[in-house]
Amino acid sequence: MTRSRQTADWGSRAGLAKIVPSSVAVGSGTGSADSLGTITFSGCSSLSLNGCFTSTYNYYSIMFVGDGSTTAANLQFRLRVAGTDNSTASSYISQSVQGNSTTVAGVRETTNYGVLGQVGSGNPNALDMKLYKPFLAEKTAILAQMQQAEDVSRVRNVSGIHNQNTSYDGITFFPGTGTFSGRMSVYGYN
Repeated sequence: MTRSRQTADWGSRAGLAKIVPSSVAVGSGTGSADSLGTITFSGCSSLSLNGCFTSTYNYYSIMFVGDGSTTAANLQFRLRVAGTDNSTASSYISQSVQGNSTTVAGVRETTNYGVLGQVGSGNPNALDMKLYKPFLAEKTAILAQMQQAEDVSRVRNVSGIHNQNTSYDGITFFPGTGTFSGRMSVYGYN
């Protein structure tokens, strides 16, 4: 197959496509998505993105840059469908490695939410998260790297799974304590 034929067959599904959520909801603070899909939020106790996972794409990348209101709080997430988070006990299972200064530690977590890493005040924080097939009624695999730049960088690499065979169309992010602010984008690809 020629390259031009491949591109024609893929149509708009070729490469990364920026997703515009159908709605953005916050627990406190403000949050909205512009017409190009950039989500901007401030002082949020939680940030929910609705209608961002569909049958068009199997894989999604979520990128966040921002700040937290406390020195260090874990940024967490829950998958959601029809505007409701899934908080089933023991449904988020992850293995992670975290480096902080000169210490590296590994941990396994089984909770009713996924832990991505530290988000802190006054320091650049970044997240690169991949979700595999969240819209299919299958288990959803997750890979993420969260970085908090302090005097010494703190990095957490996460590999996990949401073990429910459920189709999800959205996701909620929330810090363990305080609020968070920043910009986020969701991309779909196959």
